[in-house]
Amino acid sequence: MVVTHPTTGEQLSIGIDVVSVPRLRTALENAEQCGCDFIMAPLVHPRYERVFTQGQSWCHEGSALVRVSSAASDNGCAAIVRDEPLTRSDLELSSSEWMSGVIGKVSPWIRLESPNDYFRENSEMAFRQEISLASHLSLRAIIINAPTSGSAANFSRSMNSALSSLRHVQMWIRIPATYPAVNGKSDIRDPWDVWNTIRNMCDSHPNLGIVLEIGENLPAKNELERWIAEPVKILAVSTNAFVLNKVGYPVLLKKHQDFVKIMFKYGMLFAITGRGSSARLRGAEGYRQCVQYIAHLFGKQPPSTESEAFEAPFRDYLQAPLQPLADDLESQTYETFEKDPVKYQKYREAIALYLSEKVGSSDRIVVMVLGAGRGPLVKAALAASADTQVPIDVFAVEKNPNAVVTLENLRLENEWSNVSVIHCDMRHWEAPARADLVVSELLGSFGDNELSPECLDGATKYLKPDAVSIPQSYASFLAPLASTKLHNEVRAYGDTQQNFETPYVVSIHRGRILAEPQEVFRFSHPNRSPHPDNTRFKTLEFKILEANMVHGLAGYFEAQLYMDVVISINPPTATTGMFSWFPFYIPIRNPVYVPKESTCQVQMWRKASPGRVWYEWAVTRPAITPVHNPNGRSYWMGL
Repeated sequence: MVVTHPTTGEQLSIGIDVVSVPRLRTALENAEQCGCDFIMAPLVHPRYERVFTQGQSWCHEGSALVRVSSAASDNGCAAIVRDEPLTRSDLELSSSEWMSGVIGKVSPWIRLESPNDYFRENSEMAFRQEISLASHLSLRAIIINAPTSGSAANFSRSMNSALSSLRHVQMWIRIPATYPAVNGKSDIRDPWDVWNTIRNMCDSHPNLGIVLEIGENLPAKNELERWIAEPVKILAVSTNAFVLNKVGYPVLLKKHQDFVKIMFKYGMLFAITGRGSSARLRGAEGYRQCVQYIAHLFGKQPPSTESEAFEAPFRDYLQAPLQPLADDLESQTYETFEKDPVKYQKYREAIALYLSEKVGSSDRIVVMVLGAGRGPLVKAALAASADTQVPIDVFAVEKNPNAVVTLENLRLENEWSNVSVIHCDMRHWEAPARADLVVSELLGSFGDNELSPECLDGATKYLKPDAVSIPQSYASFLAPLASTKLHNEVRAYGDTQQNFETPYVVSIHRGRILAEPQEVFRFSHPNRSPHPDNTRFKTLEFKILEANMVHGLAGYFEAQLYMDVVISINPPTATTGMFSWFPFYIPIRNPVYVPKESTCQVQMWRKASPGRVWYEWAVTRPAITPVHNPNGRSYWMGL
């Protein structure tokens, strides 16, 4: 049974982790009675330890080791022949039931990291046998326990080999959020480090995922939140994580609740695992109550806000940044931006604040809307004029001929007698009057990436000496970003130089900002310098609290429209409810490992030539990457 949220319609799939399964169909029926729709089940009996030798096969019969056959199987393992088959028949379930109802588990005795050569090689043969079976059954995934001790090198090599040869099989590493104490002492190993070793040695393979298990103890919040940026496919909640409330019903402590609620947002599967320390949590009834509690928490999740609902279809979807100076925007793009309930209200407030300072003036205020699009800023200016009772004359300047048609229709339909529609590039327009106020919305996700500085510098010639610009200033911000998802999305386009030297606009979902964003480039307007220079260079240093991988840089902006009226997509200061801009994602081709309590140093350049503007970037600490996009070889903004 899939749990459906009572108001949003979002769904949650919950399963049960089973140790031994005499009959699969019975296990699936029992799981369904507990409110679950899948089981995590071993493909082979967990105590059936096959033994392979060169040209010979062996199996355990009780305490004896018995030779059985020397025939070779298709997967390179010597075939095991015994009175009973290796495991149950695939005919026990239909293909659709195998695919939807069962997630396989590799036998727990298999130790790919064993220091014993014989046992390690034997484990590799058994591992290949079981993943071959998973492939044959078309399971949605197979789960392998992460190494519990020693080096993860051979484990990772075996995983990488399997991922490379069975390209359609999802392999999920089961790993605890924290290792249990041994002899009363906390284990000093970091589970994330174990995962990071496996992930890197498998080259961040897209079919590699995580089953993250949370038990009675949880690590610190910063350590837990690292998993947000990783490909967690199942959150397995141990029955040991539950406590009984006053009426004897299993519940989670607040710290566990908070983490579970966070993970609800990422569309993963949930599972109940383990045997509870309390007899109340054991058996079918105990599982059923734990499942009901997870479903209860999910049902209490607040519905998405308007901006969250808008962003949902675009989560982790890479888009090319707009270049409205070089390209004419389409009608649907204008329409999307015009739906923002906050941005144009903020512009209206800023214009009204400026006009309120002109109350009592005998002259009409000349307002130039530069890049008028389909007229939302014109409407904001006219509304601000009505709010303050300050008369204005508006010049709506737009280079897109198709948007000009809309502006001209609006002027006629609304009888905008004080609005003049100008079809021209603002940089080349010969204005008939000088402006008191210029209003523009040329900001990109990274502030200046839609060439607002170059456009507004070109308009300086038709401003009055005391003219004001809205926005008055804006600044870009950067932060190091961990996101296996986004890195793999770039790689999916082709692991080429160009794809990793191109910034993207993306609603970052499966990602984590590793330090507070810092200011990069700032621009103020009007810029009355006779020879404005909009090239920039900045060195940034970020303090990293927990070990992680830097997969790129997340970019944002803050803009001062007028006085204290500000719009921002920078997380610490973000304008509530505004969704016109998604963050800027600047990839790094080779992700950089940053140790706990270290410094990540980033170099960022804004360069220009007569016909174009581009960014260059590099990480210079703790490792040094090549400078990305030198001379704008892969990406630039056309002037």
